[in-house]
Amino acid sequence: MDVAVGGYKLSRYNFVFPRDNGKALAYNAVTNSLAEIDEDVEAALRNPSTLSKMVTMALEGNREKDILSKLEAGRFIIPQTLDEIDYMRVMYDQSKFATSSLGLTIAPTLDCNFRCTYCYERHRVEHMTPEVEAALVDFVKRMMRPVRFLNVTWYGGEPLLALDGIIRLSREFMQLCDKHSCEYSASMITNGYLLNPGIIPSLKEIKVRTVQVTLDGPPQVHDKRRFLVGGAPTFEVLMSNLQAMAGQFDIPLRINVDKENSGSIPELLRIFKRMDLIEPTTRIYPYLAPGTAYTEACESVYSNCLRGHEFAEFEIRAIRELLEEDINLVHYPVKSPGACGAPRTMSYVVDPDGLLYKCWNEVGTSEMAVGNLGDSAPMFDARLMRWLRYTPFDRHECCSCAFFPLCTGGCPYVALWLPDKIEENCTRWKYYLGESLKLFADVRQRQRSEHPASSMEAPGTRSTV
Repeated sequence: MDVAVGGYKLSRYNFVFPRDNGKALAYNAVTNSLAEIDEDVEAALRNPSTLSKMVTMALEGNREKDILSKLEAGRFIIPQTLDEIDYMRVMYDQSKFATSSLGLTIAPTLDCNFRCTYCYERHRVEHMTPEVEAALVDFVKRMMRPVRFLNVTWYGGEPLLALDGIIRLSREFMQLCDKHSCEYSASMITNGYLLNPGIIPSLKEIKVRTVQVTLDGPPQVHDKRRFLVGGAPTFEVLMSNLQAMAGQFDIPLRINVDKENSGSIPELLRIFKRMDLIEPTTRIYPYLAPGTAYTEACESVYSNCLRGHEFAEFEIRAIRELLEEDINLVHYPVKSPGACGAPRTMSYVVDPDGLLYKCWNEVGTSEMAVGNLGDSAPMFDARLMRWLRYTPFDRHECCSCAFFPLCTGGCPYVALWLPDKIEENCTRWKYYLGESLKLFADVRQRQRSEHPASSMEAPGTRSTV
């Protein structure tokens, strides 16, 4: 241990949840560490004076010394002089101002073959022209000097309507990365209708590894909300495409949930189970997502959105119900990596006209652009400056909250441009962290008993005590 015995204090981001087996779960939000602990360790994590006694006992007892070492490794206890908010501010700023990674969200078209009832985008049939494609490649060239990682997310509209352009640009990007010894990765957000088996080789060639698809419920619900231009249904085609794509890509399957469709969501997951589409080998990862109304275009659906606590109550109830049917949607907290793309200096959204934005909520709304591909250095725009100056550490009520490391203040777009909705910016973990961690621990223990050789740890977790 680097710190002298006695020089400890408890992390302000600790959580302790009693279990039915007489033990407790300890979780630290800064490190994402989870541990099952005995009564004496629980007492130490709840009471600084008890911790002090344990520190004293560690001078003579190997067990206490070992416990303290593990608590320090998980950052449940930290050096007395460390200010955790300062530490996280430094980590946040490192992420925000890092120049080694360039992130581009590219909408090669804002056209879409769907007409979802709640869509906020302004659909235009234009695609990115050859001139704009060339300007985009030049933009990437200019940005490449300090870059070691280039990550592209293909967005829209519906990006697969512009697959030829995506292939052309991807080949250019990959050649640039080869020339500059830069690692290239790509993902795509698509409605999934054109995600047929015939395009698998093309997507693999251009290194698309992750493809997000959205469903809104079983067919009788989904087809009333996410239908083709002209009103034709889409559910059956999507399911056929997902079967064909299973195992080929990582597929986060977003399931939108609101007051209107929440009751039908378990039925959708049962369909997936019957079709063997939630087995690990499929690489399809369903998750529930609350509907939001961030822009004026979707403000009309705001009353149908679930508030944070309402969604949390629904989600944990659905997870429990489905778990009884051996459908596992239990998930572990994902620690916020720092700044989201919008406030980062090396992250932009590009629309078909070559305009640059900082957030995909704004794409296609030219008055919200912060520059264009022809700018040698888009650094003199007032909106851009406001994005880059953003920090959640200005809001004391956020960074002093024990859940802060899990959300880093929530969505910057809401914080900057929708102050009347700031109360809805909190992470939903604040409503069900304890219940979720207990379910996670129960599932992992059951998996270990059924498969003794399998690992008990989730990605990003540390089991310490």
